[in-house]
Amino acid sequence: MKALTFLKGLILGLTVWGVAPAYGYEMNHDYYNRFRSPYKNNVYLSQQANMARSEVTLSEVGAQRFDGYGLQLSAGMEHFRFIQTGAFFSTSQLSNPDATADELRMIDSGFETKMVMSTPVSNIIVGGAGVVSRANLNLNGERIAVSGTGVRGTFEVSYYASTQVALVFGANHTITNYSGKNSKGETVKPVSKTSRLGAGLTVWL
Repeated sequence: MKALTFLKGLILGLTVWGVAPAYGYEMNHDYYNRFRSPYKNNVYLSQQANMARSEVTLSEVGAQRFDGYGLQLSAGMEHFRFIQTGAFFSTSQLSNPDATADELRMIDSGFETKMVMSTPVSNIIVGGAGVVSRANLNLNGERIAVSGTGVRGTFEVSYYASTQVALVFGANHTITNYSGKNSKGETVKPVSKTSRLGAGLTVWL
């Protein structure tokens, strides 16, 4: 999958850039981070490209694995350099590696709260979110549209390239309970467990 190969290369390249702290980049990060005022709120916009893996459990067919990629957009506010609150919107397109005709497409959105821990080398960010999701499943030629809610845990590492731009590496895990109807009109309630690993940029306004 060309798109997945591209994402792997992007994340590898950003990782190489991110390990520059060993050569003094941590001094820049620390300077920029300290330069940002802890006495006011800062608005941010963030975008991450990610690789995703999802396990969907449906009583009729059991557990199915899907691999793919996605994109996430976030916007929010950081309060006193310690707490971030905001909203996100993400899309994911995945396929079953054992049956490429089986596909999963998800659209997630929600509100999140994250805690920021500053270090001289990077900022560590952990948090959680409530998720509203809609998914389209294609299993054995049958298309199923479902919607549901879930929860998400997030872990991020950010490096400041300036007071307004940060390089971000992120990972999150989402558990979502869906409900919908199959082609026979029967109610189905799949459960998905989706893990994402990505990289991107955050811009501070």
